Amino acid sequence: MEQIKKVQIGDPSCDDRFIWPLEKRCKYTVKSGYHWIRSMEAPIRHRRSSLLVSINKQVWKSIWKLEVHPKIIIFMWQILHRALATRLDLFKRHVAVSPICNEEEESVEHLFSLCPWVQHIWFGGQLNYKVIHKINYGHAAFMEANKMSNRVAVGSRTSPGNQANLIRDSQSISVWSPPEISWYKVNVDASWMSITKKGYVATVINNSNGKFIATKKQSILAEGVQEAEAKAILEGCKLANHLELGKVIIESDSKEVVSSLCNSIYQGRWEAVPVLWKAMQLKGSFQQCRWSWVPRSANMVAHRLASAKYSEMSNYTWIERPPSSIVHILNKDGLPCPH
Repeated sequence: MEQIKKVQIGDPSCDDRFIWPLEKRCKYTVKSGYHWIRSMEAPIRHRRSSLLVSINKQVWKSIWKLEVHPKIIIFMWQILHRALATRLDLFKRHVAVSPICNEEEESVEHLFSLCPWVQHIWFGGQLNYKVIHKINYGHAAFMEANKMSNRVAVGSRTSPGNQANLIRDSQSISVWSPPEISWYKVNVDASWMSITKKGYVATVINNSNGKFIATKKQSILAEGVQEAEAKAILEGCKLANHLELGKVIIESDSKEVVSSLCNSIYQGRWEAVPVLWKAMQLKGSFQQCRWSWVPRSANMVAHRLASAKYSEMSNYTWIERPPSSIVHILNKDGLPCPH
């Protein structure tokens, strides 16, 4: 019965659509399909050769973190997986006529370590690498990955194009600010617990003078954080519509949900789409309505009210006089509150 209650019922006026539940934006991608197939093949992969199992995880991490061209990293991956078209492997697949190179089988270790032509490169180059002849393949692969990756990393530089992509987000500290004259700010937030799938949403409304208008806390069921944040916005719209407010700014500290409302509601989590669709429908009931993202520091009243700490306040609405538990937060934001 509890599971049935959690099922989200779509709006009949909203068209059904196909979704890919394994991708955040609901659309199928080759990457997500690849990972899904790999997960289905997990039992087979667990029976892989002892060669790959014996390779330390730190080796793989050091390879993937190299600041080199991606094709070099993929090439190292192919070496350790024995996925190169050496004469020995081609001979085993009945492609090459002979597996021999200079009187020896052309295996991976021969191709990169033991071949006389290759040894001139190791000894004559700046790498100053010493080849150990009598060593088994597992240890050779380990040493190749460890030493080669370190030297390539030291000798390479990050290209200007890659440096341009290293963007660091920084949020400046800010506080709540009143809206324009004749506008109302509707601050919303949500809290959600993954274990119980339950949470709370809160709405706090103030006018252009910073005067408290109304607040409401509501208990909810949701499948994820984005759905909970979407329900917070929907409840904010409902309360503002119930109070017959004309111009409203709906503020939330959820970038994903606000971005979906400003661009396309289908770009976020699929569970939140029916909720956001209802919010978009309510938008038409106002004279003007804007969606706005703010950092949590500018949304503290709604954030504090939505927490599970004040669970006894859920399913209540306060008009003109706020509950005593959030008066000190309103005062901290510089908002006038009745005493």
